[in-house]
Amino acid sequence: MDKDNINKKEILKLLGIIGIDTRYISYTPNIIYINDQRFAKFSKKRQETFKKYYPEIEIISSGILRKICIKFSEIIANEISPKNNVLILKPKNKVDYLLKIVLEPYTRKYGINIIEYDIDDIESFISNLNSEKPFSLNINELENTHDLKFINRKRNEEKKEKYKL
Repeated sequence: MDKDNINKKEILKLLGIIGIDTRYISYTPNIIYINDQRFAKFSKKRQETFKKYYPEIEIISSGILRKICIKFSEIIANEISPKNNVLILKPKNKVDYLLKIVLEPYTRKYGINIIEYDIDDIESFISNLNSEKPFSLNINELENTHDLKFINRKRNEEKKEKYKL
């Protein structure tokens, strides 16, 4: 186990001990983002207690992040199931990084596994997804591929329309 994973477990354990519900925070090695202040129970007093043990970790609470997380949870509730593998792009910009931050608590809430994939030519990857022909993905670079599924939503919606009475 590498140092970051040990620290993450220790930090999450401390947060649980001081009464914080870690399902409503996002952990990164240097920053803790509070996704929902009320549900996380991350009061000022608890922040002070946490800072005694880890003063180098910044705690960020943002109303905008809270709104994003609430909207995201409404959308993703119908898209993922417990223990799913979720494929995302390795963060290359702020939006990609935000997606990773917002998804992170779902590793604890539902036990999902986030798989980051680096795609050099995103345009060709997207065009392959939108085409009728099958596309290829180097499965050797992925971990836990037994649950990895690709669904062409457009085709599934067409099938549903076809069989409607």
